[in-house]
Amino acid sequence: MARCPRRVATPIHFRFSSLFFPQWSILPPGSPRGCHLRKLNLRLSQPSLTSSYSSTALSRNEDTRTRHYEYNWIDGTESLENYKPGGYHPITIGDMLQGRYHIVDKLGFGGYSTVWLAHDTRLEQYVAVKVCIADSTFREANILRALSPPSPYPGSNFIPALLDGFELNGPNGNHSCYTMTPARCNLKEVSFSHLFPVEVARALILLSDFGETFNPDLEPRLGKDCHTPLAARPPDAWFEIQTSLSYSADIWSLATAIWEIYRWGKRDLYFDDDGVPKDGRYVWSSIDGAFEEGVQKYRRKFGMGEFDGEETAAFLDLMRRMLTFRPEERPTAREVLQSRWMVEWVLPDFERSSQMG
Repeated sequence: MARCPRRVATPIHFRFSSLFFPQWSILPPGSPRGCHLRKLNLRLSQPSLTSSYSSTALSRNEDTRTRHYEYNWIDGTESLENYKPGGYHPITIGDMLQGRYHIVDKLGFGGYSTVWLAHDTRLEQYVAVKVCIADSTFREANILRALSPPSPYPGSNFIPALLDGFELNGPNGNHSCYTMTPARCNLKEVSFSHLFPVEVARALILLSDFGETFNPDLEPRLGKDCHTPLAARPPDAWFEIQTSLSYSADIWSLATAIWEIYRWGKRDLYFDDDGVPKDGRYVWSSIDGAFEEGVQKYRRKFGMGEFDGEETAAFLDLMRRMLTFRPEERPTAREVLQSRWMVEWVLPDFERSSQMG
């Protein structure tokens, strides 16, 4: 039987912003969880690059050139190949960043960063530390600052606030870093059925990852460069790839997000991960039929409360307008907020949830 390595991976449930899937942390030796992951026989020829930036660095008397590390392969985590010049910064549980942030666990990762739970030894509180890949811009931090005006506005407390920003210099380059309050778990994971009572679903606030955010007025981005997930990508990003995206693209994506909050997730029954129909061409029903079959039916079955006739009409009217094929015909964000469904149902529930918080 192979010897269990010094550290093994185990799922955790903290979250940072919109990092929405359980990621992995590194447990110290002696973990009772055992060694159950598929072995990857990978050895580093120059491990000193990683260990020198770790709290578990080798003693000065050890020859790092002869020291080898053995890793287990873990599905759903960042690739080791991305720890290269221009890529991720190597961090280990126990590291101290900026002489202030003591790394205690890993929260997740993305294509442009890794995210860590740290103890701020100066303020005596936990923070989420986002460490960007080398030489990346501080785009997300700038967007968050723009969304945090001096005076509060309705919903501003749901926008993550920057606590601190700094840079790390490592073997792979210079890395922009910033800290935020950890967002904890995703409410969707708390529900076995992934359904919520209607009044709860109306008031859910989604904190987004702003790493790919841009201002169309200042920074044009063509449809071919759209990074929106396939399921939420507007048609203009597919068919007008040389045309600059505008705010109307977000209206389409927002509609799919609202719909997703209410619907029953049956996509995997019909499509594979690439969006290809499993059993030939699948013809979608009308939006009214889809709402009854994918939303109302399962809310009724699980006793989660269903839309009454008036709210159904207002909701579907807004969905039709937001999912209009032509970008110029979609409502603006202001018009969405002023729609009947928002004014009569969503905003009142939002206000009640804000007062309770």
